[in-house]
Amino acid sequence: MNSGVLFEIGLVYHKESEGGDYESYKETRCLECLTFDKAKTPKNLGVITSTLFSGLLKELGLTKPAFKNANEVYVENTLIATLRYNGFTGFTANLLQVTGGKRDARVLFDLQSGISLDTSLTVSQTEMAGAICSEIAASSDKISESFVVEEYTGEKVEKGKRTILIRTYFTKGVTQKEATKILNKWGRS
Repeated sequence: MNSGVLFEIGLVYHKESEGGDYESYKETRCLECLTFDKAKTPKNLGVITSTLFSGLLKELGLTKPAFKNANEVYVENTLIATLRYNGFTGFTANLLQVTGGKRDARVLFDLQSGISLDTSLTVSQTEMAGAICSEIAASSDKISESFVVEEYTGEKVEKGKRTILIRTYFTKGVTQKEATKILNKWGRS
């Protein structure tokens, strides 16, 4: 079938948090399915979506889902997916919960990446930015890459100095708080 795509996206934030604090936002992983074919009607796309979703449920061993509000799918009072005519969103953590953590499915590609932070440093004109990036990258095993994004030598910068913007990428699993702590010694702004 060439009119359906199934993929997982990670780090989708729920809209509710505790006291509006972004650090307490819940993160979830979602399994997305999109069906598309310009030659097919919405009804035909709905049939394809239903077939793909039914196949997923069968593969996971879920034989008795309950439908609420016509587009929400529950198993044992746990929301596992929402349906649309041209696709569905499955909630990975909930799917694993109702299947008892069964993991027969294969992961072909893991595209989830770590976070990145920018650091602004004012350095002398003669100081090598590449050496600074190398030093930052070597300072922690939680840093995957560090490089110069931009350099500025304008009126607002001291004479004989320049400002460099360094972007640092962290490995998967590093939180914003951890990344900030690691970069604080470099004058993160």
